Amino acid sequence: MFKKLLLVWLLGVIAISFLADEPSRKLVVFESSMTVYGERIPIEQKEIINTPAPIVVITQEEIKEKGVKTFSELIETAEGALGRDITGNPVERSVDLRGFPAGTSVAVFLDGVRLNNISDNSMNFEIIPIEIIDRVEIYSGALAPLYGGGAIGGVINIITKKGEAIPRIDLVYGAGSFGTRDQKANFSFSKDKFTLFSSFSLRYAQGYRENDGYRLDDGLIKMGYSFDEKKSFSFLFKYEGGAVSAPGALTEEEMRQNRKQSPYNKYDGSRGRHKIYALTYSQKIAENSIFVVEAFERIHLNDILTTGRSKSGFQTNSDEKMGGGVVQFSQTLPCKKGAVEWSSALEYQKGRDVSKGFYTSIFGEKLSSATSTKTDEKNFGGYLKASYILPKWRFDAGYRKDNTKYDYADFFTPQNNEKKSFSEGTVRSSISYFISEDNILFAAFSEGYKIPTVVELFSYPGFYSNPDLLPSRVNDYEIGYKYFGEKLRTKLTLYKMFLRDEAVFVLTDPVWFIGMNQNIGKSYRKGLEGDFSLQLPNDFEMDFSGTYRNAKVTEGLNIGKELPMVAKAIANLSVIKRFEKSFVNLGARYVSSQYLDNDLSNEREKLPSFVVAFLNINYTKGPINIEVKFDNLFNKKYSTRGVTNGFTDYFNPAYPFSAEVLLKYSF
Repeated sequence: MFKKLLLVWLLGVIAISFLADEPSRKLVVFESSMTVYGERIPIEQKEIINTPAPIVVITQEEIKEKGVKTFSELIETAEGALGRDITGNPVERSVDLRGFPAGTSVAVFLDGVRLNNISDNSMNFEIIPIEIIDRVEIYSGALAPLYGGGAIGGVINIITKKGEAIPRIDLVYGAGSFGTRDQKANFSFSKDKFTLFSSFSLRYAQGYRENDGYRLDDGLIKMGYSFDEKKSFSFLFKYEGGAVSAPGALTEEEMRQNRKQSPYNKYDGSRGRHKIYALTYSQKIAENSIFVVEAFERIHLNDILTTGRSKSGFQTNSDEKMGGGVVQFSQTLPCKKGAVEWSSALEYQKGRDVSKGFYTSIFGEKLSSATSTKTDEKNFGGYLKASYILPKWRFDAGYRKDNTKYDYADFFTPQNNEKKSFSEGTVRSSISYFISEDNILFAAFSEGYKIPTVVELFSYPGFYSNPDLLPSRVNDYEIGYKYFGEKLRTKLTLYKMFLRDEAVFVLTDPVWFIGMNQNIGKSYRKGLEGDFSLQLPNDFEMDFSGTYRNAKVTEGLNIGKELPMVAKAIANLSVIKRFEKSFVNLGARYVSSQYLDNDLSNEREKLPSFVVAFLNINYTKGPINIEVKFDNLFNKKYSTRGVTNGFTDYFNPAYPFSAEVLLKYSF
C-alpha cells in the first residue's frame, strides 16, 4: 500500500512540475518559504527547501484564508495532525502529530518559550489567539536533538507579530451561532529603532450543549529596539484568563435521545490565568555569527472541576511557575566548495507546581481535602549541531544532552515522596541531495524521548501511582522529497518510528475507570504524509494535505494490536478562488475510523469515520473587512473522540452547522 501511494504521488509531482515551471525558477508565489528550523530561539530564517525535515509553515495570510477560529483548528490543517475534543467543549482540544493521541507528546514554543505544563507535558491551546501569530511552524517527528524531551510526536513553533512601519489599528467585532462573540483590538507601530505590537481580545459563547460555554480574554504586548544594525532587544508580555465549561461525554443511547444534554457534568469546567514574560537580546558578531540570549518566566494557574457518573466530584487547584533562559550561538563559515553552518545552545529551566485536590459533590461543593503536593523540576540541556553544505549535497548532524530532576512531595498519607532524575542523550543526522534549486531529496535519522510526567509517576486519588515508569524512547527514520516551484509546491515524507517503553494508561478496574500508567513494551508508527498546493488558472488554488499510517504494539500483552485513537487516514482538501478585493475558500476534512481510547485489546467497535466541510468568504473594501465563516457545512453528526471502560462506550458529540460573521475596521 505504501509503495503504491508513494509511486502515484511521485509520478504526479514529476509530471506536473515539468508542465508547471521552468526548473531554474525560484519560488515567488508562495509566502511560506522561510523557516527558523535549526535554531532553538527563532531569530534567523532559512528557506524551507534547504531544510532536511518535514516542515509546515503557515503565514498570517494563510491563516486568514483558512478561516479557522482557534489555534488548535489551525494546527489540524497540517498533514498528519489530528485534533480531539477532550472535555466536550471544542475550545479545549488536544492535537496530536504522528499518531500520539494523548496530547502530551508535542513540544510547543512561543517565541522560544516552552508552553507545555510541568505536570503532564500537555498544552492549553486555547491560550493562543490566532490574531497574535505572524506564522506557525510545525515539525513532525522526533526532534529531541534540537528541542529536548517530550517532542517525540513533533514540535509547534509560534512566532508572534512585530510592529509595522506604518501605525495601524485594527478593531474587530464578531457574532455567530450559539451565542459566539468576538471582540478584538490590535495596534502596530514602528518608528526609527523602536517597534511595538499589541493585541487584546475577548471571546465568549453560550455553547451548543448544556454547560458548554466559554469566556477567554487575552492580551499581548511585544516591543523591540534596535541599537544598531547588529544589536537588538525585544520584550514580550502575554496574558490569558478565562473559564471553559466541560459538558463531558455521552453514550450512544444518550446521543440518540439528545446530543445537547449534559446529564452528569452540569458544573464541570476549568478556570485559568496564564502569563508569560520574555526578554531576548541578539547580536551579530561579524557578518556570519549571531549570539542570542533569552530569559523568561511563565505562570499557569488552573482550577479544574470534574464530576460525572459516580455521583461525586474532584477539584484540582494548580499553581505552576517556571523560569529559565537560553544562550545560543550560530555561525556560518566558508569551506572549500561549500560552507559549514554550526550552532550550539545551553538552556536551563527551574519550576514549581503546587497542587491541591478536593473531593466534591456533583455541584462542585468542596467536601474534604484529598491531596496536597509540591513538585520542583529542574531541566538543564544543551546541543551542538553542524551542517556541511555543497552545491548538490548537504550533511547534517547534531547531539543533545538533557538532565531533568523531580523533587515530589506528598503532604497527605499515603505519601509518595520521591526524587527522580532522568538523563537522556539524543542524536540526529541527515543527508540531502539537491536535484535542482527547486527539488530536494533527504533522508534523516533522529532519536527522541519523553520522560514520565509527574501525573504519570504520581497519580491522583482513584488512580494508582507508578514511580518506576521508564522514559519512552523513539528511533525515527525518514525519507522525504520537496518541490517548491512557481505554481506548484509539494512535500512528501515516508517515515517509520520504533518506540520502546511507551507509557499508556491501562484500566485495572473498568467499572470505576481506575487504572495506572504502564510501559507497554514496544510499538511502531509508520506512514506517509505530505501536502500538495497548485496555483490554477483564473486565480484558483488547490491545496491538499494528508497522511496514511499504521500504529501497532510489537511487544507485550497486546502484541499485534493497533494503538487506540490513531486514525489510519486523514485528508484535507480546499479550493480557494481569489478576486481583486475578496476570496472564497471551500474545504473538507476526512478522518478514518479508529479504536476507542483505552481499547488496547481492540475489542470494541471503532469510532466511525467522518467527513466535515467548511466555507470561508472574505471581502475587503478600503478600511473595512468582512469575513463570514461556515463550519460543518452539511450538518454532519460525528465525534472526534471516544473512550471505553470495556463495557460501555462514551463519545463527545461534535458541533452541528454553525456560522460567524466578523467585521474589521482598520485605520
